[in-house]
This record gives sequence, C-alpha cells and structure tokens, in this order.
Amino acid sequence: MKVEAARTALVARIRPLLADPAVEIDAPSFVVSSIAKAAGKPRVFLVNVNGIRPAHAVTPAPVSGIKVSFAAGHATRIRLLPFMGKVTDVKTDRAGGRLSAVLPPIDRGAIVWCQ
Repeated sequence: MKVEAARTALVARIRPLLADPAVEIDAPSFVVSSIAKAAGKPRVFLVNVNGIRPAHAVTPAPVSGIKVSFAAGHATRIRLLPFMGKVTDVKTDRAGGRLSAVLPPIDRGAIVWCQ
C-alpha cells in the first residue's frame, strides 16, 4: 500500500500549516468523501468503491476503520446513516475539543454527522 503510506506522509507534512478543521476524515483512498452543511451543521457523505470493477464486480467490498472527527462545541454524539439503513449512534471519544469515532464497516455508503 505505497499510496496509503504516501498519503499519510503528505497529510503529516501539511497538517501543521492548516487551521483546526471543523471535520477530519481518515479513510482509505477507495472511500470517496464529501463534506456539506445541512441545517447549519457539517455532514460527511461517504461512498465506498472498494473492489468495484466495470462489468465484473458491481458490489463494493465493505470498508472498516474509517475515522471521523468533528470540532465538538456542544455536540455530544456522532450519528451514522448507512446506505438503505437506519440512523444509529456511534461510540465516540471526546478529546482536545473534538468529538471522534471509528465507524462500523461501510458497505456502499453512509452519511455521518454530530449532534
């Protein structure tokens, strides 16, 4: 996984130059993420393309270990809405003014936010 090592090294070099972000996502390169505001709060949209090959494999392999972190403010929980699933609360950790979680395995995609 040379790509993952290169990405991790690049993030480590750039991070000190940036302000504290409202949302941080640590996911493999085959997970596409987008951040948008809905109802005034950031939402993370995740799409899993792991193992998809045109005309061969159209169902992605589940991805584990995705980490998300939000600038906490008054938020007390992180919520997850899997593709075609139901909203659940994710086990969180609070440290340094941030609310963080490691997400359960993601099949096709999910939406994540804090409340």
